[in-house]
Order: sequence, then structure tokens, then C-alpha cells
Amino acid sequence: MPVDRRLSLIALMALAALPAQAQTRWEHPRSEVHISPTGDDTGDGSVAHPFRPLPRAQAAVRQLNTTGDVAVILAEGTYPLTAPLVFAQADGGQKGFTVTWQAAPQARPVLSGGVPVTGWRVHDAKKHIYVADVPKGTDSRQLWVNDALAERAQIELPREAVTFTEAGMVMKDKSWSWLAGLPDQHRIEIESQGFFTSRFSPVEAISGNTLTMQQPAWANNIWGYDSIPYPFHPEWSHLYLQNSLAFLTKPNQWYLDPAAGKLYYKPADGVDMKQAKVILPRLEVLVSAAGTPEAPVTDLKFSGLQFSYSSWMGPSSPEGFASQQSGSFLTGRAAAYPKNVLEVCKTGCPEFETVRDKWHQTPAAVQFAAAQHIVLDGNIFAHLGQYALGIGNDANANLTGQGLATADIVVSRNVFTDLAGGAISSGGVLPDAHHPSAGNLTNRQLVVENNLIQNVSQDYKDNSAILSTYVWNTVIIHNDISGAPYDAIDVGYG
Repeated sequence: MPVDRRLSLIALMALAALPAQAQTRWEHPRSEVHISPTGDDTGDGSVAHPFRPLPRAQAAVRQLNTTGDVAVILAEGTYPLTAPLVFAQADGGQKGFTVTWQAAPQARPVLSGGVPVTGWRVHDAKKHIYVADVPKGTDSRQLWVNDALAERAQIELPREAVTFTEAGMVMKDKSWSWLAGLPDQHRIEIESQGFFTSRFSPVEAISGNTLTMQQPAWANNIWGYDSIPYPFHPEWSHLYLQNSLAFLTKPNQWYLDPAAGKLYYKPADGVDMKQAKVILPRLEVLVSAAGTPEAPVTDLKFSGLQFSYSSWMGPSSPEGFASQQSGSFLTGRAAAYPKNVLEVCKTGCPEFETVRDKWHQTPAAVQFAAAQHIVLDGNIFAHLGQYALGIGNDANANLTGQGLATADIVVSRNVFTDLAGGAISSGGVLPDAHHPSAGNLTNRQLVVENNLIQNVSQDYKDNSAILSTYVWNTVIIHNDISGAPYDAIDVGYG
């Protein structure tokens, strides 16, 4: 079944699970704020005169949420986000009331961090490569074509053809010397698929047969456990060169040149680029909600919405992605980094243990921290470039700079599909997550039930579909999980 049709069926399943609006009973007086892709800021937020941008609806909610429940009702259509939608304490329910962001009856509104790409033309007829213009400066690690994640241009390197050094890699065979002539060498990356880590490290420059790598990404990727030079079970691992137009050799691969504003794509036979639906993400985060541990955002609900098109750009930076499993990674340069690291830290070493309390977490596309009494029910999380949903992750994984401190969160009857990372990451990994310095930092009372999760962790293959690290009283029950290359459910960390 085509991917776009399958997603439509999934959407219908999710919407069918929602209670009919007419059957809902409200305990408090309820106000409604209506928004529509065809609305207007000069409207009054009524059905007849809806608002258009989502922040305008937020402003209206703040005038109503102290006197009763508020429902923000989104009409059918796509809502392009030019910046993340941020919810603070003032955006949630006040005085025991609830704020609900929900789809209009029979509607499937999409909160999108992407831009459609059109105007495709032939770039190289012999190689069957097309090109289209995109805004200059736009960069992304993901591209979706006809509702499916496309593959970045890449070629595989045989491990036996490489010698690893503390500065980078040397190709043993001179047949690889053509790499030195490639343009934009700083955008080329190494991907290593190990036994339990999926790592990325960007190139600084290529001279002759030597690839010099950007730091500190390379330093962090060559020590510890399951590293790029020393993966567990190397016979099962893979090593790739990615992100150059020269590597665009297989159908459904793409390459983006931000400086020139050009997107290249090699379609499969039979794909009509004039009809293709191509979406390029431009945001790293779609929604971030957080108060503080003392004044959390509370009583907020999302129902019947679709969150789509994000791309986390962290691995493209000089930090790369020195993954330590399930979305945690190393940054910076360890003070205790050993000399002769390739010899003394092949499979862990005492110096490596000094950085365990400094790991970072991948920021999710939709984030909640310092939040209580939150419900996500009957939504769709699709076409996202990292973990789809983050709950109570460390502060470094949240746009607001606030981490942990979540309580009474319910994630039910949602669909998670076609994701570059995992579906749900809950809890942190730093000391305040497992030994909190204050009691109100503790993550507690999380329910994850009756969700459909499929085709996840497609780029970050070491992401669990559902991860719960340090969360008290977690219930994970009745979730249908498939297409997860790593683990379906992981509980605990370290």
C-alpha cells in the first residue's frame, strides 16, 4: 500500500478513536477559540471569523483560562510554523480549569515545520537527477517524498579499507583519492552503524587519502564503547560517507546545497516529480511546553492534531553525534581525555567514566518539562527528524532550558510513524534525573497506553521506540510497536 494512503488510513483510525464533541460533558463553563489556515488576525476567534496564526490563539487563551475551560479548535488544513510554538505556565489551565487544543470535527489539522518543494527540473538526465530551488541558507538532515523519509546521498566504505587515527581516517587504497577533489568537504559526514550506537562525525577537509575530521566530534566518537574504530561485532557494523552530490547514486536519495539554495533528488523509476509531494523541514522543534518546578504548566491537552516535519541539526555541527545509546551523546572535550586514546580506550577506560554525568539528550520535536496534568490523546506524530515526543528530559534537551519535573502525563491512542528517531523519550540521564537535588524535579506518574508505533528510528537506529529512564510510577501498556530497528521498550538507564 502506498505510504501516503497508509498514513491517511492511520489518521482515520486515530480520529475514529476520538470521542464525538457532542458527547462530551464539561464540568466547567467552556470558551472556544477557533483558528483556520484561512483565518484572519482581525477576526474574533469565532467559528465564522477564526484567527489564523497559532500564537494569536495563545493570546486569546490567556484572557479566558482563569474563568473556565478553554478549547482551541483547529480547522482542517496545514498550519506552517515559522518558529516553535512555546507554551509557558500562563498558557495552561488556571485555577483547576483545562486548556485543550483539538481538531474540529472530522478535521485533521497539521502543525508543520516544513516547506513544500516544487518546480523540479532535470539536472542530469543520464544519472536521472532532478533539482529544485529552496530558500538559500535552509539546511536539513531529512527530506520527505510522498510521505516517506528519503535517504541522504551516501556510499558505503569497507572497514578494511580504512585506517583510523586520532585526527581522522586514512584510505589504504589510492582509488579513493577522488574524494580530495569534492567541493564542500566540511559538509561531508561519516556515519557508523555499530552494535548499539549510531554515530555521525563531520569531515573538516580531505587531502590525498587522508580525511581530517571536525573536533570535538571525532575525539568523542573514537573512545568509550562501540566506537567508530572499535564497534562491537564489527562484522555486523557499517561505515558510510554521506552528504555530497557525488554520492547521489541510488533512487530515493537526495542532497541539499544550502549556500546555493539547491535541492537534488534521484527519484525511483515511475515517480513523476511534477506530482511528487516533497517536504523539506526547516524547524528543529515544533512545540515546547514548560513552566518551572515551582510553577509548572498544567492542565493542557492536545487531541486530534498532527505534528510533522522537523530536523534536528545537532549532528551536522562540530559536535557531531557521539551517541551513547537511545538519544544520549557526548559533547565538548573531556578534561581527562587520555593520550593514545585508540590504544587505551578501545572498550571503555577510567577516563571515559568521568564524563558519564555530562551526557546530553537529543531534543524531541514535541517537548514537555516542568509540566503536570498533560494529556496527549488521538494525535499523529509523523515525519519527524528525531525523537517525536520528549517528556521530562534533561534541560539540555529542551528549547526552554528547563528540564525534568513532569507529573501526571498521559500519552494515549496516538500514532507515531515514519520517524528518523524513536517515538517517546521520557526522563533524563543526568544526576538530577536519578538523584534529584530537589524533590519537585522528580519525573513521576507517566502513562503510555494504546499507541500505534511503526517505522521509527530510521536515521538514529539506536533509538528505542519507547524509552523511560528515571520516572517514578510509569505504566507502559497495550502499545502496538513494529518497524523498530533497535528496542521496542526500554526502562531504566545506567
